[in-house]
Amino acid sequence: MKLHGKKVSGAFESVVVIPRLDGNLVFVARAIMDYEAFEKLCPPPKAPVVVFAGSTQEVENVEDSEYKKAVDEWVEHKTHWMILQSLKATPGLEFETVDEGDCSTWKNYQKEMQEAGLSPAEQARVVMCVSEANGLDQSKIDEATNSFLAARAAQVDSGNSLVSAPLATLSGEPANA
Repeated sequence: MKLHGKKVSGAFESVVVIPRLDGNLVFVARAIMDYEAFEKLCPPPKAPVVVFAGSTQEVENVEDSEYKKAVDEWVEHKTHWMILQSLKATPGLEFETVDEGDCSTWKNYQKEMQEAGLSPAEQARVVMCVSEANGLDQSKIDEATNSFLAARAAQVDSGNSLVSAPLATLSGEPANA
């Protein structure tokens, strides 16, 4: 894809810097472009089907308590996977107890962050950084729009401004020096 003749490429990234006396901790989160890999590892749960009396048509029972529990677990896995995949953009970041192929270990990044000395607020800020990279919130849209409109207004103003003094007034009389 091109925009104004320039090829558009690369996913959005967000950065959070957490200060430390011995050197800042820099986390980079990159937007996830495709969830296919996640869905291969963790397919979405399927609701059980029921057939109501007097009918032959099967209907998904989305109110089934086991199904609801499975959906909650699936959403939790998807959230942890998104965080881990986004944070792969952070140079040098390694989680020692997380196995990419084992969804039961994905939540371990939280414990590792805590053990590394990140406070709950700092951990939340890292997760917020991931959210910012993966979602386009209204504040980002407003900021980009205002920046675009300001640049456009500056172009219009510079096109209407005079570079030199006019030689004559609107009446045709010579302009005063």
